[in-house]
Amino acid sequence: MRDKKAKVPWYANLTKADTRSTFAGLCRGDDMRDIGKNIRYLRESKGLTQDQLAEKLFVTRQTVSNYETGRTRPDVDMIVSIANVLETDANTVFYGLPADKRKQNALKTIVR
Repeated sequence: MRDKKAKVPWYANLTKADTRSTFAGLCRGDDMRDIGKNIRYLRESKGLTQDQLAEKLFVTRQTVSNYETGRTRPDVDMIVSIANVLETDANTVFYGLPADKRKQNALKTIVR
């Protein structure tokens, strides 16, 4: 008779650092470039430069550039900070604005 161990979910014993690396591992390739494109779009729609965004996030301009190009990945805490600075929510940073909102923002930019 086999010893039955209680099944524990894989995430039960993760530390905060583990969850960050797990999150980063789930967001590879095109997903990260899309997040970078979303960050850039949101930043530009707010009229901020990379330097200005970096200053508000307490990081370097190169860090913001790396996020936008997909070379590095922001962790969950940084995505929340980016969303707060850009006055949006984390879902918008992940998935971008819906198409109708993008059109409205484009019109606002043209009218300025």
